[in-house]
Amino acid sequence: MAADLNAVGPVVATMFFIIITGYIARKLNFIGETSPKLMSDLIIRVGQPFMIISAVLGMPYSDSNLREGLLVLAVGLIVHAVGALLGFLATMRIKNADARRLTEFAIVFANCGFMGFPLLRAIFGDVGVFWGSFYVIVFNLVCWTYGQFILSRADSSVKIKPLNIFINFGTVPCVLGLLLYVLRVGDILPAKALEAMDYLGSICTPLSMLVVGGLLATVPLGRLFTEPKIYLLSAVKLLVLPLVSSVLLALLGFSKEMAMFGAVMASLPTAANTAILAESYDINPSYAAHTVGVATLFSVGTIPVSLFLAGKLLDFIFA
Repeated sequence: MAADLNAVGPVVATMFFIIITGYIARKLNFIGETSPKLMSDLIIRVGQPFMIISAVLGMPYSDSNLREGLLVLAVGLIVHAVGALLGFLATMRIKNADARRLTEFAIVFANCGFMGFPLLRAIFGDVGVFWGSFYVIVFNLVCWTYGQFILSRADSSVKIKPLNIFINFGTVPCVLGLLLYVLRVGDILPAKALEAMDYLGSICTPLSMLVVGGLLATVPLGRLFTEPKIYLLSAVKLLVLPLVSSVLLALLGFSKEMAMFGAVMASLPTAANTAILAESYDINPSYAAHTVGVATLFSVGTIPVSLFLAGKLLDFIFA
């Protein structure tokens, strides 16, 4: 199966248009101060579970598909480990503790569901979304363990809660979807039920991009692109991480398609969780929103570039 990188541009352009729409809507007060929180809750509690479950059930069952899904778990762990190392090293010289930890968190964790799934479908087809649902399992496990550890170094009141590691709106749908997949429930569900779940899952991407646009609108225009730490974050997160991850996966013996899959997931901008958790723990939420918004905006240009370069490196390695 060959990755279709030509499909990246149109998908990213569509997301950019929605971000700008969210920006304008917030400026015109069509999106109020409380709207981003409400939309984020709707995404996490309704859209994301259905997006994950419909992605898993949408693939016909086979042992090879299941093996590939389990292999993706390893890919996810490696990409997050590379991100953790790069994030720690890149932020060592940032003096402000809140900004240092939030920037580190923002480098490690990507918008792998809401932006990742449309890209994966465009590049790999339905199997890409199937792989993505397994990747999200790793994202949630790492986010609620290492991610909480990062934030705890900025605020000692942040604690790792064992229950949250496994019981959250990302991991539970993934495990449930995997169980339903193994039991082949998708084969007996009515087509309209699967279609309804797909519709509910499809709200994630447009709503999340509107939220990002709204977050961008809260940052004064004069300092939107004048924060040096944002450029550091964007360079490491959007360019260095996908290239290092793809090469490392190839050198570790993963297939070219799996290495490119890792590059796609690593190339995605900062997770919206950065702003959501910063708001919850009151750790400089305005800076967190700034990182999410600007990194997402930059990713419109960096995703095609980083995936093109990763493709060339993989062509050389697998030649």
